[in-house]
Amino acid sequence: LLVAPFFMDLAGVPIVQALLLGALGMAVAITVTLGAGLSKWVRRHPLAQWCFSSLPGGRILERVLNTLNLYRKYPAIVAKATILSLLTHTLAAGVMLLIAAALDPVGFSWRMTMLIPLGFLANQIPLTPGGIGVGEAALSGLLHLAGLGNGAEIMLGWRMCLLFVSLLGLFFYLHGRRSFVTRRPHPVAVQGDTVNDY
Repeated sequence: LLVAPFFMDLAGVPIVQALLLGALGMAVAITVTLGAGLSKWVRRHPLAQWCFSSLPGGRILERVLNTLNLYRKYPAIVAKATILSLLTHTLAAGVMLLIAAALDPVGFSWRMTMLIPLGFLANQIPLTPGGIGVGEAALSGLLHLAGLGNGAEIMLGWRMCLLFVSLLGLFFYLHGRRSFVTRRPHPVAVQGDTVNDY
């Protein structure tokens, strides 16, 4: 969404437009949910109480909002988490751009800057484990709309990088598991609030 204004020709393509609207919808839904979770008035409203007790998944939603409420007194944590999330997403897209440049330096285009994050978005559709195949097809189709290629190969390269990092993390986890698997109170728990330990 942040880079879409720089590529208005691509933003006008129907499928890209649909994905951008989906991303916008999710961003709004997350913001509204966060706002509701941080508002005691919303959570105590009779309509909210009815939703919690009557709708399917209402109890889960109540637990989510109660957990978010713990961060009410810690807005800096929420702001830092948001910034860290944006930075991580930007770095992930940057790695994909490097893979694209390595695969085909001549066919590289900065228009991928907008299409790669949309490929990540499509990869989240829970049709296959980890979006395997879905992400490759989605990115290939998106890049094809811009006259670019190697979408599936770029996504596979990303998965290989992710696999390497994950295996490295698994090694450190198994090697030093006794040093950091501990039971400690939640960092933002306040008196009278509870946190479910998953």
